[in-house]
Amino acid sequence: MNIPLFFSVCLDGLVLGLIYALAGIGLSLIFGLIGILNFAHANFIVIAVYAVIFLFGFIPNPIIATVGGLVILVVVTLVIYNTLITPVFKFGADAAMMNTFALSYFLEVTVLLLFGPYYRRAPAIIPDMTLTLPGGISYSFYRIAIALISLAVLLTLFAFIRKSMFGKALRAVMQDMIAASLVGINLRRVMMWGFVIAILLAGVAGVLIAPMYLVYPRFADRLLPISFAVTIVGGLGNIEGALIAGLIIGLAESLGGVYISSAYKDAIIFLTLVIVLLIRPRGILGRK
Repeated sequence: MNIPLFFSVCLDGLVLGLIYALAGIGLSLIFGLIGILNFAHANFIVIAVYAVIFLFGFIPNPIIATVGGLVILVVVTLVIYNTLITPVFKFGADAAMMNTFALSYFLEVTVLLLFGPYYRRAPAIIPDMTLTLPGGISYSFYRIAIALISLAVLLTLFAFIRKSMFGKALRAVMQDMIAASLVGINLRRVMMWGFVIAILLAGVAGVLIAPMYLVYPRFADRLLPISFAVTIVGGLGNIEGALIAGLIIGLAESLGGVYISSAYKDAIIFLTLVIVLLIRPRGILGRK
């Protein structure tokens, strides 16, 4: 076995897994809070990336442009949640979920009209270079950096959810909405800001991974089915499970793409989903 190649492939899998976990945890958080799968999840990622590209054209500082793009994403999310998602809940969760399906097309067309169908390059917050790791392995510094940033964001999220008062309220709503309302938790506020946090996580995943590819209005479409797979494999509504699932799927995709065939990467992801569900029908950390 080529050990340097194997090590590089595993590193790629961990990097992808952490990015997938960021996107999947956001989707899982939304499901746990409001009981719907957000079909517009990938479109919010596109909004974040294009906001960064737009700001970078005026402020040629990638860090400031990235922070500004994420702020724009938060504002857009608040507007969309309060005007296009919340009013539909009176018709039931199924209606709200189908509304996100329609919303995905609306947001896609909006981005297409504003920026056109052209390929663009997103700015990287950290310049890339080639590192030589122990054993003579060459690897991208940018990939290692975004893996560490993703891990830091995830650890901060878990600490926030476990230690802060809002995080405890968030967990209470996810476990039992009725009981949470009876003890005085403001459901509307918790659900709104929980939705914003979920979308912000997806936005962070998008702006980190975008510089590795050419960006176009549908570039994040592939992240949506992967996010669904991460959410289901981890256990619907379980954010810790989504982290584990993201790493499993990232490693499976990377190893399978190299040692089986890159043409079957998507098939490998969903084969992993099927295998996990055969063993654990409710997901790795799914609850009854």
